[in-house]
Amino acid sequence: MDGAPVKTARQHVHAACEEWGVDGADLELVLAELLNNAFQHAELADDDPVWVLVHIRAGGGEIVIEIVVPQAEFELPNHDQDVAAEGGRGLQIVSNLTRVFHCERRSPYHQAFIAVLAA
Repeated sequence: MDGAPVKTARQHVHAACEEWGVDGADLELVLAELLNNAFQHAELADDDPVWVLVHIRAGGGEIVIEIVVPQAEFELPNHDQDVAAEGGRGLQIVSNLTRVFHCERRSPYHQAFIAVLAA
């Protein structure tokens, strides 16, 4: 993946945050980490397209990001993960920047990452 989909998504989120009048820096970072994770772990062949649904809504003093990805199984890393490990810190950053962060099964082949941030 060349990073263009993540860059495009960040640009859309930035524009939405400007329209909503909120600081979108944390939101953009959370979105980028979740999308990078989705593309990295999607259970498809290397040449298959990855379809990811991103839904962002604001209201009640919070912003909710929901990303649905084609993954059969994924577990969030625990907070005791080795900081020298090759990966996993991105989702720890997401967890630290959000009020709520979890993943849930949407179908046998899809999972959703849900993150809630203060607006």
